[in-house]
Amino acid sequence: MNKTYTEHSTFKRYTSIINVLKSWGPLERKEVETWIKNKMDLDEKENIEKALRRDLKNLVTESEVDEFAFNKQGIFLGKTMEEEFSERVRFYKYQISGKDNLSVSGRNEIVDGGADLFYSPGMEHFLRVKKGESHPEFNRFVIYFELFNELYHLEIDLKTLTLARAGEWVNVIIAGNRQVKEKDMMKYCEEYGPYAVVLLLNDPFLSSPTKDLPGHLRLSFQQKGRVIIEDFGSKNGTSYSSLDEWSCNQLLSDMTFNHDKTKTRYWAEIENQKMNTIKPKAPELIESERILVKAKNAGLIFQS
Repeated sequence: MNKTYTEHSTFKRYTSIINVLKSWGPLERKEVETWIKNKMDLDEKENIEKALRRDLKNLVTESEVDEFAFNKQGIFLGKTMEEEFSERVRFYKYQISGKDNLSVSGRNEIVDGGADLFYSPGMEHFLRVKKGESHPEFNRFVIYFELFNELYHLEIDLKTLTLARAGEWVNVIIAGNRQVKEKDMMKYCEEYGPYAVVLLLNDPFLSSPTKDLPGHLRLSFQQKGRVIIEDFGSKNGTSYSSLDEWSCNQLLSDMTFNHDKTKTRYWAEIENQKMNTIKPKAPELIESERILVKAKNAGLIFQS
């Protein structure tokens, strides 16, 4: 019979929490609980809420973990050990200590796979990287990509962001991750800001950023069902196809379970007969909730 959470040693519990937060933090307590039950092979029905709260509090007190507060609208208030808050705190997020600001949840996980993520200041509160499929809520946009021959996705929470962005478009730049300089990435985040994201993927078919070009392509969106795609004059070009719900779900299912296929082989097998080519440096508005975007044998799926 497996041990319960509290039957494990304090060292084991603390180490498990820290390892989860290193890869996937910042996370809310309930999300930490889900990961811990999986990592420690605990019974799904076991109630570890009280013990986990205590362990997280102790790790915050010992400066191993930072705790960040948010109000009921999901707006960031600050770090709990540094200031008091004039309004009521609705929930907290936790991440490994030692960073000045809140990170994007899941960023460390994709960095280990040769990918990376840069963004305008403040966007970290509205971004999240996860593994597997997502179930988008209203005004939550998702970009699916492949890493380690597995499906990952970037979520952009426009529902919360709408409170701050006053009608601005969100710009997501997709690029290869070869010889990239951080100062160039921050320059493009500023240029395409105030709500800009640069997603760098370790893919030879995607053009990498240079000091003159941001990368391979740009996705811009403001509301559900409408997206602008711009190709920056990439070597392999950009094409797209609108997907119905069934086709999109089938693609995501294939990407989730076909781990034995290499990335190149998988995207190469997708039929090109309905793909539309984006002219270089000529942004095109597309009205669709689900779009397959390809660059030769690289690909991603945009869903709103």
